[in-house]
Amino acid sequence: MYCLEKFQRELAYFFDVDLRDLPKVQEILQSQGYTAIKKNDEIIELGNGKVSKEQVEKLKEVVESGDKAQSSVSKVDSSLDISPKAQYDKGVDSSDIIFTDTKGKEHTLTKEVQQQWLETFNLKNLDDTFIPSIPQEVREAIGKDIKVNFKDLLKLVENGREKYIPQIRETFSKPEAAFIDEQNDLIFARTMTDNLFFVNVSRDYGENFLNVTLSPKKHNTLLNKLKNAKEVFIDKVSPELRDSSAHKASTDFLSSTSRDTQNPTTKAEISKELESKSTIPQTTQEIIKQAKASRKCVL
Repeated sequence: MYCLEKFQRELAYFFDVDLRDLPKVQEILQSQGYTAIKKNDEIIELGNGKVSKEQVEKLKEVVESGDKAQSSVSKVDSSLDISPKAQYDKGVDSSDIIFTDTKGKEHTLTKEVQQQWLETFNLKNLDDTFIPSIPQEVREAIGKDIKVNFKDLLKLVENGREKYIPQIRETFSKPEAAFIDEQNDLIFARTMTDNLFFVNVSRDYGENFLNVTLSPKKHNTLLNKLKNAKEVFIDKVSPELRDSSAHKASTDFLSSTSRDTQNPTTKAEISKELESKSTIPQTTQEIIKQAKASRKCVL
């Protein structure tokens, strides 16, 4: 079933969805009554797997939303060929690229950002793929390339992260940490500021690793992932940074606990506090009355 599995990975990548969220292609075919497929002269049995109607509908929704996104990627000039490839093949001097994401929101990829992307990765065209240089121990462990492509640029623009383009290449080539996390994603991280790492998250799609996200992450978030990693290739995070992050996490926790202790948070606690306040005597008569009730002397 290699051909179907490969198609499954390509489908997930093309529509920008998690591969694990899609029902298997062979199961979709089975649900439609197919028992085998033909590859050249080879007949391949599909097996006995089953898929629910809900899964079929989910896949249809993914495909339909992807079609809508593809049909509205560029709106630069209605009198021209406005396919994404036609626009950026003309070079960065032609115009900005306006595209719509899967949620229907418009974004602008400016000429300046296009130029920066090309210069950062030494590309001639925006549709060229960049294969970053990564540490040898990581390359030998994963056994395949990581690819950075035009789709990654669009994701950066969608999330307002164009300013991080310079960090991508260096994070791949000189990471302070590189590991496989609990979700089997490949993580590269490099210190960016006093409280942030820049992190490249890549996922294995069969022939190559493709990027899920390229973005800053808080130190504690990254260090927790590193602590729970399935496999660690590189760990050069300084002890000082670890100690600082651990201290901050502890301080934040104690501060939160202190606030919770000082302030009543439940209905019972609030009611108890109000009740105690309401029983405090307010006048001289009330004080005398309480003293007599408790058999105390009032001066």
